[in-house]
Amino acid sequence: MKISRCRFDSVSLVVFVLTVAMMPGLAATAQQLGVDDNGEFDPTIVCTRHGYFWHNQMVTWDEIVDAFREQRDEGPVQPRFCQTNGFHEEEKHEPLSQRIMEVYRELMEPAGLSYQSISPRGGRYWDSLRSADDLEPADNDVTGVVLCDGQPVAGTQVVILPATEDYARLAVQLNDGKLVEPLNEHQSTCDEQGQFRFNPLDDEFFLAAVHPEGFALVGSSVNEDSCQIELQPWGTLDVTAADDAGELNASFVSAISLDGEELSFSVRHSEFGEDPLIITLPPGTVTTRYSIQTGDSRISVPAASFELAADESKDVVLEGPSASDVETRAAIIRALLEEARRDGGR
Repeated sequence: MKISRCRFDSVSLVVFVLTVAMMPGLAATAQQLGVDDNGEFDPTIVCTRHGYFWHNQMVTWDEIVDAFREQRDEGPVQPRFCQTNGFHEEEKHEPLSQRIMEVYRELMEPAGLSYQSISPRGGRYWDSLRSADDLEPADNDVTGVVLCDGQPVAGTQVVILPATEDYARLAVQLNDGKLVEPLNEHQSTCDEQGQFRFNPLDDEFFLAAVHPEGFALVGSSVNEDSCQIELQPWGTLDVTAADDAGELNASFVSAISLDGEELSFSVRHSEFGEDPLIITLPPGTVTTRYSIQTGDSRISVPAASFELAADESKDVVLEGPSASDVETRAAIIRALLEEARRDGGR
C-alpha cells in the first residue's frame, strides 16, 4: 500500500489510498436490453466507429429492431441516435438512415426520432471500444471509491479527463451538480458502495467527481490503481437578471489549476425569473459571460471574473446593456454592412 497527497492548488482536498487489486462487486450485470438503471425503457443508441452500444452493451441492428418491436405495443418508439466522429469518418450515417427508414413507419411514426453528435472527448472513448469484451472488467482497470463525510456516495459521476490532449481543455458541462450529457464524457457512475471502475486511455489524466452533494478534482496516473476521493462542497451563485436585461443567454465557467493544467466546468442558462437562480459550481476562478437579445441582434456583455471558494455563496446580477454597449454594437453592424455593400459593388 502506498499513500500520497494530491495537490489542488488553492484548494487542498484529497488523500489517495492506493492498492493494486480488483475491486469486488463491480462486475457488469446483465439487464434487459434498452432498460436503464431506473427500470425505464430508454431508446438512446450510441453509434460508434466499431458498432452500436445501448446502455453499455454492444448490440447489433437486428437486436435494436427486435427490442423496439417489443416496446411498440406500448406506443411508438422515439429513439435518439448519438453519433461519434469515428462513426461519421467510417461513413456509416447514410447506411443507418436507410435502416431507419425501413422500419420508421412500423416502429417510430408519429413519435419521430432525433440525432445527436457526441463531443470529441466522449467520442474518443466510445470509438476505442472494438467489441463487447472491452466493456468487461480488466486487470489494469483503475478503481476507487467516492466518499462524502466518510460515507460512500452512490451515483457519483467520475469523469476521466485526459491530461495530454487538446480537447482535455473543453469545459465539462454541468447542471445542478450533474453532467448535462453523460455520453459526452468518458465517465463511470459509482455503485451503491460508492465504487467506480474504468479503463483509462491515457497514462496521465485527471478525475472529476460530480454529485449534487459535492465535487472533487484530482490528478492520477495508471500507476495509481485505486483511490479514495472525498467530496468537498460546491460553491454557489445566486443569479438574478436586472429588469432591463431582456432575453439572456448566460454561461458561468469555473476554471481550476491543477498540476500545471487548467480545467474548466461550465453551467449554461437562458431562463431567469424574478427569484434568484441558484447555480452550483466547483470552487475556482469563475467567469460569467452572457449575451442579450436587442431587436434582431445580440449584444455580448463584457465578462466578469472572481474567485469562488468551496461552500461560499455569491450574488451575481446580470445587468442590461449600457448605452455605450448598444452604440458600439450598432457601429460594428453598420461597418460590416457598409463593407459588404462595397464588396458587392466590385
